[in-house]
Amino acid sequence: MGHRLVQTIFAVLLCLAHGCAHVDEHGARVPSHPLPSVTPEMPPDGTHSPVAEIRPTSYELQSPESGFGNSASVPATQPLTLLSLERLALTRHPELGVSAARIDAFRGAHRQAGLYPNPHAGYHATEVGNLGTAGQQGGFVGQRFITGGKLELDQAVAARQIEQSNRELDTAAQRLLNDVRVRFHEVLIAQRRIELMTELVRVVSESVDASRRLFDGKLVGRNELLQAQIRLDSSEIQLESAHNDHVASWRRLAAAVGDSELQPTGLEGELEADLHEYEFDERLAVVLSASPELAAEEAQVHVAESKLLRASREWIPDIDVSTSIRYHNITKSDVVNIQAGMPIPIFDRNEGNVDRAQADVVAARWAVERIRLQLMDRVASEFRRYADARVAYQRYRDGIVPQATESLKLTQQAYAAKQVGDVELLKAHETYIRMHLAQLDALRDMRISQVALEGLVVGQ
Repeated sequence: MGHRLVQTIFAVLLCLAHGCAHVDEHGARVPSHPLPSVTPEMPPDGTHSPVAEIRPTSYELQSPESGFGNSASVPATQPLTLLSLERLALTRHPELGVSAARIDAFRGAHRQAGLYPNPHAGYHATEVGNLGTAGQQGGFVGQRFITGGKLELDQAVAARQIEQSNRELDTAAQRLLNDVRVRFHEVLIAQRRIELMTELVRVVSESVDASRRLFDGKLVGRNELLQAQIRLDSSEIQLESAHNDHVASWRRLAAAVGDSELQPTGLEGELEADLHEYEFDERLAVVLSASPELAAEEAQVHVAESKLLRASREWIPDIDVSTSIRYHNITKSDVVNIQAGMPIPIFDRNEGNVDRAQADVVAARWAVERIRLQLMDRVASEFRRYADARVAYQRYRDGIVPQATESLKLTQQAYAAKQVGDVELLKAHETYIRMHLAQLDALRDMRISQVALEGLVVGQ
Protein backbone atom coordinates (compact mmCIF):
# COMPACT_ATOMS: atom_id res chain seq x y z
CA MET A 1 0.00 0.00 0.00
CA GLY A 2 2.78 2.38 0.92
CA HIS A 3 4.65 1.69 -2.32
CA ARG A 4 1.58 2.38 -4.43
CA LEU A 5 0.90 5.56 -2.48
CA VAL A 6 4.41 6.88 -3.11
CA GLN A 7 4.05 6.07 -6.83
CA THR A 8 0.77 7.93 -6.96
CA ILE A 9 2.25 10.96 -5.22
CA PHE A 10 5.23 11.13 -7.55
CA ALA A 11 2.95 10.78 -10.59
CA VAL A 12 0.94 13.77 -9.38
CA LEU A 13 4.09 15.76 -8.69
CA LEU A 14 5.48 14.93 -12.15
CA CYS A 15 2.24 16.03 -13.79
CA LEU A 16 2.25 19.31 -11.88
CA ALA A 17 5.93 19.93 -12.59
CA HIS A 18 5.43 19.60 -16.35
CA GLY A 19 2.06 21.27 -16.34
CA CYS A 20 -1.23 19.42 -16.78
CA ALA A 21 -2.07 21.44 -19.86
CA HIS A 22 -2.12 21.17 -23.60
CA VAL A 23 -0.20 23.34 -26.04
CA ASP A 24 -1.94 25.72 -28.41
CA GLU A 25 -0.98 26.40 -32.03
CA HIS A 26 1.49 29.10 -30.95
CA GLY A 27 3.40 26.77 -28.60
CA ALA A 28 1.94 28.32 -25.44
CA ARG A 29 0.57 26.11 -22.68
CA VAL A 30 -3.10 26.62 -21.96
CA PRO A 31 -5.09 25.05 -19.11
CA SER A 32 -6.99 21.89 -19.89
CA HIS A 33 -10.05 23.32 -18.13
CA PRO A 34 -12.07 26.19 -19.67
CA LEU A 35 -11.15 29.71 -18.63
CA PRO A 36 -13.66 31.81 -16.70
CA SER A 37 -15.77 33.77 -19.14
CA VAL A 38 -16.14 37.54 -19.05
CA THR A 39 -19.69 38.41 -18.05
CA PRO A 40 -21.46 41.73 -17.62
CA GLU A 41 -21.17 43.14 -14.13
CA MET A 42 -23.23 45.63 -12.19
CA PRO A 43 -21.31 48.69 -10.98
CA PRO A 44 -21.93 49.98 -7.47
CA ASP A 45 -24.52 52.53 -8.64
CA GLY A 46 -26.70 49.71 -10.02
CA THR A 47 -26.52 50.73 -13.68
CA HIS A 48 -25.72 48.09 -16.28
CA SER A 49 -22.13 48.19 -17.48
CA PRO A 50 -21.57 45.65 -20.26
CA VAL A 51 -18.06 44.37 -20.76
CA ALA A 52 -16.30 45.97 -23.71
CA GLU A 53 -16.27 44.11 -27.00
CA ILE A 54 -12.74 42.92 -27.72
CA ARG A 55 -12.58 43.77 -31.38
CA PRO A 56 -9.51 43.46 -33.59
CA THR A 57 -7.78 46.56 -34.85
CA SER A 58 -9.14 47.80 -38.17
CA TYR A 59 -5.79 48.89 -39.56
CA GLU A 60 -3.72 46.43 -41.55
CA LEU A 61 -0.32 47.57 -40.37
CA GLN A 62 2.95 46.25 -41.67
CA SER A 63 5.40 45.03 -39.08
CA PRO A 64 8.62 47.00 -38.46
CA GLU A 65 10.55 43.97 -39.80
CA SER A 66 8.87 44.45 -43.19
CA GLY A 67 10.62 47.79 -43.43
CA PHE A 68 8.98 51.10 -42.61
CA GLY A 69 10.18 53.64 -45.12
CA ASN A 70 10.41 51.19 -48.00
CA SER A 71 8.50 52.85 -50.83
CA ALA A 72 8.95 50.09 -53.38
CA SER A 73 5.18 49.74 -53.56
CA VAL A 74 4.86 53.34 -54.76
CA PRO A 75 6.50 53.81 -58.17
CA ALA A 76 8.12 57.25 -58.40
CA THR A 77 6.70 57.79 -61.91
CA GLN A 78 3.11 57.08 -60.90
CA PRO A 79 0.99 60.11 -59.92
CA LEU A 80 -0.15 59.86 -56.33
CA THR A 81 -3.70 60.53 -55.25
CA LEU A 82 -4.83 61.60 -51.81
CA LEU A 83 -6.57 58.25 -51.34
CA SER A 84 -3.44 56.25 -52.14
CA LEU A 85 -1.38 58.31 -49.69
CA GLU A 86 -3.99 57.88 -46.97
CA ARG A 87 -3.95 54.12 -47.46
CA LEU A 88 -0.17 54.11 -47.38
CA ALA A 89 -0.14 56.07 -44.12
CA LEU A 90 -2.66 53.76 -42.46
CA THR A 91 -0.51 50.71 -43.19
CA ARG A 92 2.99 52.09 -42.64
CA HIS A 93 3.07 54.90 -40.11
CA PRO A 94 4.94 54.03 -36.89
CA GLU A 95 2.47 55.99 -34.75
CA LEU A 96 -0.27 53.52 -35.60
CA GLY A 97 2.16 50.64 -35.09
CA VAL A 98 2.83 51.82 -31.54
CA SER A 99 -0.90 52.16 -30.81
CA ALA A 100 -1.67 48.73 -32.27
CA ALA A 101 1.11 47.13 -30.21
CA ARG A 102 -0.35 48.73 -27.09
CA ILE A 103 -3.68 47.07 -27.89
CA ASP A 104 -1.93 43.72 -28.28
CA ALA A 105 -0.33 44.25 -24.87
CA PHE A 106 -3.74 44.77 -23.28
CA ARG A 107 -4.99 41.66 -25.08
CA GLY A 108 -2.22 39.75 -23.38
CA ALA A 109 -3.22 41.29 -20.05
CA HIS A 110 -6.83 40.26 -20.73
CA ARG A 111 -5.78 36.67 -21.36
CA GLN A 112 -3.55 36.60 -18.31
CA ALA A 113 -6.28 38.05 -16.08
CA GLY A 114 -8.49 35.04 -16.71
CA LEU A 115 -5.90 32.41 -15.79
CA TYR A 116 -6.48 30.56 -12.54
CA PRO A 117 -3.61 30.39 -9.99
CA ASN A 118 -1.35 27.38 -10.30
CA PRO A 119 -1.68 24.65 -7.68
CA HIS A 120 1.28 23.97 -5.45
CA ALA A 121 2.66 20.59 -4.44
CA GLY A 122 5.57 19.15 -2.56
CA TYR A 123 7.09 16.48 -0.34
CA HIS A 124 6.04 16.14 3.29
CA ALA A 125 7.72 14.13 6.10
CA THR A 126 6.95 14.15 9.83
CA GLU A 127 8.02 12.14 12.89
CA VAL A 128 11.16 11.04 11.09
CA GLY A 129 13.21 8.85 13.50
CA ASN A 130 10.30 8.04 15.77
CA LEU A 131 11.01 4.54 17.13
CA GLY A 132 13.82 4.34 14.60
CA THR A 133 11.44 4.53 11.63
CA ALA A 134 11.09 6.86 8.68
CA GLY A 135 7.99 8.33 10.33
CA GLN A 136 5.32 9.63 8.02
CA GLN A 137 6.40 10.08 4.38
CA GLY A 138 4.22 11.53 1.64
CA GLY A 139 3.32 14.54 -0.42
CA PHE A 140 0.82 17.37 -0.47
CA VAL A 141 -1.19 19.29 -3.07
CA GLY A 142 -2.75 22.72 -2.53
CA GLN A 143 -4.86 25.15 -4.47
CA ARG A 144 -6.07 28.72 -3.97
CA PHE A 145 -9.71 29.29 -4.94
CA ILE A 146 -10.51 32.83 -6.11
CA THR A 147 -13.82 34.08 -4.80
CA GLY A 148 -16.10 37.04 -5.44
CA GLY A 149 -15.80 36.81 -9.23
CA LYS A 150 -12.47 38.64 -9.06
CA LEU A 151 -10.99 36.86 -12.08
CA GLU A 152 -13.96 37.85 -14.22
CA LEU A 153 -13.66 41.43 -12.97
CA ASP A 154 -9.92 41.47 -13.77
CA GLN A 155 -10.80 40.43 -17.31
CA ALA A 156 -13.50 43.10 -17.46
CA VAL A 157 -10.94 45.77 -16.54
CA ALA A 158 -8.56 44.51 -19.22
CA ALA A 159 -11.40 44.43 -21.76
CA ARG A 160 -12.23 48.06 -20.96
CA GLN A 161 -8.57 48.98 -21.42
CA ILE A 162 -8.65 47.31 -24.83
CA GLU A 163 -11.73 49.36 -25.67
CA GLN A 164 -9.99 52.56 -24.63
CA SER A 165 -6.85 51.67 -26.60
CA ASN A 166 -8.96 51.07 -29.69
CA ARG A 167 -10.45 54.55 -29.30
CA GLU A 168 -6.93 55.98 -28.89
CA LEU A 169 -5.90 54.17 -32.07
CA ASP A 170 -8.85 55.77 -33.86
CA THR A 171 -7.70 59.17 -32.58
CA ALA A 172 -4.16 58.58 -33.82
CA ALA A 173 -5.48 57.46 -37.21
CA GLN A 174 -7.69 60.55 -37.55
CA ARG A 175 -4.81 62.82 -36.58
CA LEU A 176 -2.63 61.04 -39.14
CA LEU A 177 -5.23 61.41 -41.91
CA ASN A 178 -5.58 65.11 -41.11
CA ASP A 179 -1.82 65.55 -41.46
CA VAL A 180 -1.71 63.67 -44.77
CA ARG A 181 -4.57 65.74 -46.21
CA VAL A 182 -3.01 69.04 -45.15
CA ARG A 183 0.44 68.06 -46.49
CA PHE A 184 -1.08 66.80 -49.74
CA HIS A 185 -2.77 70.12 -50.44
CA GLU A 186 0.33 72.03 -49.34
CA VAL A 187 2.34 70.20 -52.02
CA LEU A 188 -0.33 70.95 -54.63
CA ILE A 189 -0.31 74.62 -53.64
CA ALA A 190 3.50 74.69 -53.64
CA GLN A 191 3.51 73.28 -57.19
CA ARG A 192 1.02 75.92 -58.33
CA ARG A 193 2.98 78.68 -56.59
CA ILE A 194 6.14 77.73 -58.50
CA GLU A 195 4.20 77.98 -61.77
CA LEU A 196 2.82 81.42 -60.91
CA MET A 197 6.14 82.73 -59.55
CA THR A 198 8.00 81.50 -62.64
CA GLU A 199 5.54 83.38 -64.82
CA LEU A 200 5.82 86.43 -62.56
CA VAL A 201 9.62 86.49 -62.79
CA ARG A 202 9.37 86.27 -66.59
CA VAL A 203 6.92 89.18 -66.75
CA VAL A 204 8.86 91.37 -64.32
CA SER A 205 12.10 90.59 -66.17
CA GLU A 206 10.51 91.79 -69.41
CA SER A 207 9.31 94.87 -67.51
CA VAL A 208 12.91 95.61 -66.47
CA ASP A 209 14.05 95.27 -70.11
CA ALA A 210 11.27 97.59 -71.26
CA SER A 211 12.12 100.15 -68.55
CA ARG A 212 15.79 100.00 -69.51
CA ARG A 213 14.96 100.73 -73.16
CA LEU A 214 12.81 103.67 -72.12
CA PHE A 215 15.55 104.90 -69.80
CA ASP A 216 18.15 104.62 -72.54
CA GLY A 217 15.79 106.61 -74.78
CA LYS A 218 15.47 109.20 -72.00
CA LEU A 219 11.71 108.62 -71.91
CA VAL A 220 11.65 107.70 -68.17
CA GLY A 221 13.81 108.54 -65.22
CA ARG A 222 16.23 106.25 -63.43
CA ASN A 223 13.75 105.75 -60.60
CA GLU A 224 11.37 103.87 -62.94
CA LEU A 225 14.20 101.50 -63.87
CA LEU A 226 15.20 101.01 -60.21
CA GLN A 227 11.60 100.21 -59.20
CA ALA A 228 11.38 97.57 -61.93
CA GLN A 229 14.71 96.04 -60.87
CA ILE A 230 13.58 95.94 -57.22
CA ARG A 231 10.40 94.09 -58.22
CA LEU A 232 12.48 91.61 -60.22
CA ASP A 233 14.90 90.93 -57.37
CA SER A 234 11.99 90.48 -54.96
CA SER A 235 10.19 88.14 -57.36
CA GLU A 236 13.33 86.01 -57.85
CA ILE A 237 13.66 85.67 -54.07
CA GLN A 238 10.02 84.60 -53.87
CA LEU A 239 10.56 82.06 -56.66
CA GLU A 240 13.52 80.55 -54.82
CA SER A 241 11.43 80.47 -51.66
CA ALA A 242 8.64 78.72 -53.60
CA HIS A 243 11.09 76.00 -54.69
CA ASN A 244 12.31 75.56 -51.11
CA ASP A 245 8.73 75.43 -49.87
CA HIS A 246 7.93 72.72 -52.42
CA VAL A 247 10.87 70.59 -51.24
CA ALA A 248 9.91 71.07 -47.59
CA SER A 249 6.26 70.28 -48.33
CA TRP A 250 7.26 66.99 -49.97
CA ARG A 251 9.44 66.05 -47.03
CA ARG A 252 6.61 66.81 -44.60
CA LEU A 253 4.21 64.78 -46.75
CA ALA A 254 6.62 61.84 -46.65
CA ALA A 255 6.85 62.16 -42.86
CA ALA A 256 3.05 62.32 -42.54
CA VAL A 257 2.72 59.18 -44.67
CA GLY A 258 5.43 57.43 -42.65
CA ASP A 259 7.70 56.75 -45.64
CA SER A 260 11.01 58.61 -45.49
CA GLU A 261 11.98 57.28 -48.94
CA LEU A 262 8.91 58.68 -50.71
CA GLN A 263 10.23 60.50 -53.77
CA PRO A 264 8.70 63.70 -55.23
CA THR A 265 6.41 62.92 -58.13
CA GLY A 266 3.22 64.24 -59.64
CA LEU A 267 0.19 64.58 -57.43
CA GLU A 268 -3.23 63.95 -58.87
CA GLY A 269 -5.76 66.31 -57.33
CA GLU A 270 -7.74 69.50 -57.78
CA LEU A 271 -7.09 72.41 -55.47
CA GLU A 272 -10.61 73.76 -55.66
CA ALA A 273 -12.45 70.42 -55.61
CA ASP A 274 -14.71 69.52 -52.68
CA LEU A 275 -14.72 72.96 -51.13
CA HIS A 276 -17.64 73.28 -48.74
CA GLU A 277 -19.38 76.03 -46.85
CA TYR A 278 -19.98 75.05 -43.24
CA GLU A 279 -22.01 76.48 -40.41
CA PHE A 280 -20.57 76.51 -36.91
CA ASP A 281 -23.43 74.73 -35.10
CA GLU A 282 -23.52 71.96 -37.68
CA ARG A 283 -19.78 71.27 -37.49
CA LEU A 284 -19.75 71.43 -33.69
CA ALA A 285 -22.54 68.85 -33.50
CA VAL A 286 -20.64 66.53 -35.86
CA VAL A 287 -17.41 66.88 -33.91
CA LEU A 288 -19.05 66.21 -30.54
CA SER A 289 -20.91 63.18 -31.85
CA ALA A 290 -18.03 61.54 -33.75
CA SER A 291 -14.82 62.69 -32.03
CA PRO A 292 -12.50 59.72 -31.35
CA GLU A 293 -10.86 61.78 -28.60
CA LEU A 294 -14.16 62.10 -26.77
CA ALA A 295 -14.84 58.39 -27.30
CA ALA A 296 -11.43 57.58 -25.77
CA GLU A 297 -12.21 59.67 -22.68
CA GLU A 298 -15.62 58.01 -22.34
CA ALA A 299 -13.89 54.63 -22.58
CA GLN A 300 -11.60 55.74 -19.75
CA VAL A 301 -14.71 56.25 -17.61
CA HIS A 302 -15.62 52.61 -18.29
CA VAL A 303 -12.11 51.55 -17.27
CA ALA A 304 -12.33 53.51 -14.04
CA GLU A 305 -15.79 52.08 -13.23
CA SER A 306 -14.54 48.54 -13.84
CA LYS A 307 -11.56 49.15 -11.55
CA LEU A 308 -13.89 50.51 -8.87
CA LEU A 309 -16.03 47.39 -9.02
CA ARG A 310 -12.92 45.23 -8.88
CA ALA A 311 -11.59 47.13 -5.85
CA SER A 312 -14.92 46.69 -4.06
CA ARG A 313 -14.50 42.90 -4.34
CA GLU A 314 -10.87 42.73 -3.27
CA TRP A 315 -11.71 42.32 0.42
CA ILE A 316 -13.60 39.07 -0.22
CA PRO A 317 -11.09 36.45 0.99
CA ASP A 318 -9.75 33.77 -1.29
CA ILE A 319 -9.67 30.22 0.10
CA ASP A 320 -6.50 28.14 0.30
CA VAL A 321 -7.11 24.38 0.38
CA SER A 322 -4.41 21.74 0.68
CA THR A 323 -4.35 18.01 1.26
CA SER A 324 -1.52 15.68 2.09
CA ILE A 325 -1.26 11.89 1.84
CA ARG A 326 1.40 10.16 3.92
CA TYR A 327 2.35 6.61 4.73
CA HIS A 328 2.76 6.03 8.47
CA ASN A 329 5.69 3.67 8.90
CA ILE A 330 4.89 3.02 12.57
CA THR A 331 1.21 2.09 12.17
CA LYS A 332 1.68 0.77 8.62
CA SER A 333 -1.33 2.84 7.46
CA ASP A 334 -2.08 5.70 5.10
CA VAL A 335 -2.80 9.10 6.67
CA VAL A 336 -4.72 11.88 4.94
CA ASN A 337 -4.65 15.50 6.16
CA ILE A 338 -6.93 18.24 4.80
CA GLN A 339 -6.45 21.92 5.54
CA ALA A 340 -8.46 24.95 4.44
CA GLY A 341 -7.93 28.56 5.40
CA MET A 342 -8.52 32.14 4.42
CA PRO A 343 -7.61 35.62 5.68
CA ILE A 344 -10.15 37.24 7.99
CA PRO A 345 -11.03 40.73 6.63
CA ILE A 346 -11.17 42.53 9.97
CA PHE A 347 -8.55 45.27 9.65
CA ASP A 348 -8.24 45.62 5.88
CA ARG A 349 -11.31 45.69 3.66
CA ASN A 350 -9.48 47.58 0.89
CA GLU A 351 -11.28 50.80 1.82
CA GLY A 352 -8.41 53.04 0.75
CA ASN A 353 -8.17 51.52 -2.72
CA VAL A 354 -11.95 51.74 -3.11
CA ASP A 355 -11.81 55.45 -2.23
CA ARG A 356 -9.02 55.97 -4.73
CA ALA A 357 -10.91 54.07 -7.44
CA GLN A 358 -14.02 56.15 -6.71
CA ALA A 359 -11.98 59.33 -7.09
CA ASP A 360 -10.61 58.02 -10.40
CA VAL A 361 -14.18 57.53 -11.65
CA VAL A 362 -15.08 61.10 -10.72
CA ALA A 363 -11.92 62.42 -12.37
CA ALA A 364 -12.62 60.40 -15.54
CA ARG A 365 -16.14 61.79 -15.77
CA TRP A 366 -14.86 65.34 -15.35
CA ALA A 367 -12.23 64.62 -18.03
CA VAL A 368 -15.03 63.84 -20.48
CA GLU A 369 -16.59 67.25 -19.85
CA ARG A 370 -13.16 68.86 -20.15
CA ILE A 371 -12.65 67.29 -23.58
CA ARG A 372 -16.10 68.52 -24.65
CA LEU A 373 -15.15 72.08 -23.75
CA GLN A 374 -11.76 71.74 -25.43
CA LEU A 375 -13.46 70.51 -28.60
CA MET A 376 -15.84 73.47 -28.52
CA ASP A 377 -12.89 75.82 -28.13
CA ARG A 378 -10.96 74.18 -30.98
CA VAL A 379 -13.97 74.22 -33.29
CA ALA A 380 -14.56 77.90 -32.48
CA SER A 381 -10.92 78.82 -33.19
CA GLU A 382 -10.69 76.72 -36.34
CA PHE A 383 -14.04 77.93 -37.63
CA ARG A 384 -12.91 81.54 -37.24
CA ARG A 385 -9.83 80.82 -39.38
CA TYR A 386 -12.01 78.96 -41.86
CA ALA A 387 -14.52 81.82 -42.07
CA ASP A 388 -11.78 84.42 -42.61
CA ALA A 389 -10.13 82.31 -45.30
CA ARG A 390 -13.46 81.57 -46.99
CA VAL A 391 -14.35 85.27 -47.18
CA ALA A 392 -10.91 86.15 -48.56
CA TYR A 393 -10.96 83.32 -51.09
CA GLN A 394 -14.46 84.17 -52.29
CA ARG A 395 -13.54 87.85 -52.63
CA TYR A 396 -10.50 86.98 -54.74
CA ARG A 397 -12.37 84.35 -56.77
CA ASP A 398 -15.53 86.34 -57.43
CA GLY A 399 -14.23 89.91 -57.44
CA ILE A 400 -10.55 90.73 -57.35
CA VAL A 401 -9.18 88.09 -59.76
CA PRO A 402 -11.94 88.69 -62.37
CA GLN A 403 -11.23 92.41 -62.12
CA ALA A 404 -7.49 91.82 -62.58
CA THR A 405 -8.30 89.60 -65.58
CA GLU A 406 -10.52 92.26 -67.14
CA SER A 407 -7.89 94.95 -66.47
CA LEU A 408 -5.25 92.84 -68.23
CA LYS A 409 -7.53 92.33 -71.25
CA LEU A 410 -8.26 96.06 -71.48
CA THR A 411 -4.56 96.88 -71.22
CA GLN A 412 -3.78 94.34 -73.94
CA GLN A 413 -6.40 95.96 -76.17
CA ALA A 414 -4.95 99.43 -75.46
CA TYR A 415 -1.46 98.10 -76.17
CA ALA A 416 -2.63 96.70 -79.52
CA ALA A 417 -4.06 100.14 -80.33
CA LYS A 418 -0.70 101.70 -79.31
CA GLN A 419 -2.43 103.63 -76.51
CA VAL A 420 -0.11 102.22 -73.80
CA GLY A 421 3.44 101.03 -73.85
CA ASP A 422 5.28 97.90 -72.80
CA VAL A 423 5.65 98.95 -69.18
CA GLU A 424 1.92 99.48 -68.62
CA LEU A 425 1.10 96.13 -70.22
CA LEU A 426 3.65 94.27 -68.14
CA LYS A 427 2.48 95.96 -64.94
CA ALA A 428 -1.09 94.84 -65.63
CA HIS A 429 0.19 91.31 -66.22
CA GLU A 430 2.20 91.45 -62.99
CA THR A 431 -0.88 92.57 -61.03
CA TYR A 432 -2.87 89.74 -62.57
CA ILE A 433 -0.35 87.14 -61.38
CA ARG A 434 0.01 88.63 -57.91
CA MET A 435 -3.77 88.49 -57.40
CA HIS A 436 -3.70 84.82 -58.33
CA LEU A 437 -0.95 84.30 -55.75
CA ALA A 438 -3.03 86.05 -53.09
CA GLN A 439 -6.02 83.88 -54.01
CA LEU A 440 -3.78 80.82 -53.68
CA ASP A 441 -2.78 81.87 -50.15
CA ALA A 442 -6.44 82.24 -49.17
CA LEU A 443 -7.21 78.85 -50.71
CA ARG A 444 -4.41 77.23 -48.70
CA ASP A 445 -5.74 78.68 -45.44
CA MET A 446 -9.26 77.57 -46.29
CA ARG A 447 -8.10 74.05 -47.17
CA ILE A 448 -6.18 73.63 -43.91
CA SER A 449 -9.13 74.83 -41.82
CA GLN A 450 -11.58 72.66 -43.76
CA VAL A 451 -9.42 69.58 -43.19
CA ALA A 452 -9.36 70.32 -39.47
CA LEU A 453 -13.14 70.78 -39.31
CA GLU A 454 -13.84 67.68 -41.37
CA GLY A 455 -11.21 65.74 -39.44
CA LEU A 456 -13.03 66.34 -36.14
CA VAL A 457 -10.44 68.88 -34.94
CA VAL A 458 -8.20 66.28 -33.30
CA GLY A 459 -5.71 67.77 -30.85
CA GLN A 460 -1.98 67.24 -31.16
